[in-house]
Amino acid sequence: PVIALNIFLSKEKGVIEEFASTSCGHKVSIGEVSFLPPNQIVIRHVFFDNMLTFGNEPPFFVDELRLSFSLKKLVLDKQLYIAKVFMSRPKADLSNYIIFNLDIKKIIAALKEMLTNKKMRIVIKNGVVILPFPDSSTHPIVLSANIDIDEEGGITSDGDLYFGHTGVYNLTNPDKRESVRFHYKLRTRL
Repeated sequence: PVIALNIFLSKEKGVIEEFASTSCGHKVSIGEVSFLPPNQIVIRHVFFDNMLTFGNEPPFFVDELRLSFSLKKLVLDKQLYIAKVFMSRPKADLSNYIIFNLDIKKIIAALKEMLTNKKMRIVIKNGVVILPFPDSSTHPIVLSANIDIDEEGGITSDGDLYFGHTGVYNLTNPDKRESVRFHYKLRTRL
């Protein structure tokens, strides 16, 4: 059954890309889709296809996206409810103006509609953010975080930001290179 489901998901990759593209307002491309028992859909190499830069580097890229769905909702309610999203090594290059063309309001509206009376956990592991400053690509911000969205649209997040992960100068000792860790906690609403 797992092999048959993986063949089905491979054949339906275009439908998944079209759904994601419609939700985001930009053409989304994915490398491969597979099923990982008991309840995960794994999507690899996700990026906005119409945002490639001159060097063919997408300004937004996710190496691996794991969507964990509720078996209970699938069996009892016949609904595919995504309860957890795990992103491994996502990259957002904010130095490229193209990424600012994203319709964030449309993405948030789609997320609100999808999560009406539902909750979700989003886990980001080793995300890279490149800021629009000189040399920021060699000294990106690295993010690892847990983001919980409750049934009413409340968001609680906690995680770590590492500044200058590849080495920034320590002001008190310029010969010593280190990254600066900032732990945060955040509460807000969708």
